[in-house]
Amino acid sequence: MQLSLEMGNPVKMTLLNHVKVTFEGMEYLEQNNDWAITYNTIKELRDWIK
Repeated sequence: MQLSLEMGNPVKMTLLNHVKVTFEGMEYLEQNNDWAITYNTIKELRDWIK
């Protein structure tokens, strides 16, 4: 479920019931989580250096 603009700010929300994730899906999420952590760390370092 996606909510539209609310007071000018984009809002996204997903409600999940009875969700099943395959092993391939879990692997994908784990790999992308590592990239997200790396990206946020690099971004924080870049901001700290400025």
